[in-house]
Amino acid sequence: MTWLVYAITGMTIWSLASIGDKFFLLKHVKSKRFYVVVPATVQFIVTLPFVALFSVPHVTLSVFASAFASGVAEVVLLYYLYVAISFEEVSRVFSLTSIGPILTLVLGWFFLHETLSNRELLAFVLFLIGGLVLAAKSGSGRVRASKAIKPLLIGSIFFSGFTLLLRYAFVSSDFWAGFFYSRLGFFVGGLVVFLFFREEIVEEWHSLRSPVRLGIVGNQIMSTSGHAFYFLSISLANAALVQSVLGAQSAIILLFALIVSIWKPDILDESLEPRDLVQKGIGVAFVVAASYLLAS
Repeated sequence: MTWLVYAITGMTIWSLASIGDKFFLLKHVKSKRFYVVVPATVQFIVTLPFVALFSVPHVTLSVFASAFASGVAEVVLLYYLYVAISFEEVSRVFSLTSIGPILTLVLGWFFLHETLSNRELLAFVLFLIGGLVLAAKSGSGRVRASKAIKPLLIGSIFFSGFTLLLRYAFVSSDFWAGFFYSRLGFFVGGLVVFLFFREEIVEEWHSLRSPVRLGIVGNQIMSTSGHAFYFLSISLANAALVQSVLGAQSAIILLFALIVSIWKPDILDESLEPRDLVQKGIGVAFVVAASYLLAS
């Protein structure tokens, strides 16, 4: 289960980066478009030195187009993810992404002819249930939908496209080709956003103090390594199954977020009410059961 190790490693790194994202978006950054352009630029710059080690791979047009398009899709995905993070607790945001793997599973079967074994399908369902339990919000004696659901529904469509396009590139070529050309597409997508919203983005950059700028860039460098591990897992396993493991990421984020919230309650605005902790604990139990099922 090497892919599961890669997936959990990548998602642990992403979890730390996502808590950083929540902090910067809550306390310092107003423009979500600016916050999309930063990772698109940083990840491409971080990727460039590896060209000297691996060289730019020659691939078919279909592989290039799919990898490049996955990067462009990630720009849209991240925008809606950051909108959702501005509305909601970071642990719930990633729980709500658990609706995306259903679409990926259907499309993956249709386009890539990928299926799941009975054990994998059960783990898939457990991940989804755990994510939905973590995502539900209770208040005034009733369960209600999160404000983040609308942007995440849109984002999930692009997340599925992003994941399947990457999977196709990896299966049809190799890991480095898919990784490099997807980061190129991500950069070009971010460049387009910059060109259309240049004034807003430049104004946001100049409004930030130097330590905040360094913190944002450093956070995105860390996120790049998370991408690398996640992409490795996609190159080795069914796209929908890998995406469903995002339910585990919500559990990891919950742990980190609770630690930060106990230390500094105002940093992330994460609820520490007993009923919320019980609910999140139940969701984590489903996620742990799914992870155990896959690993055993």
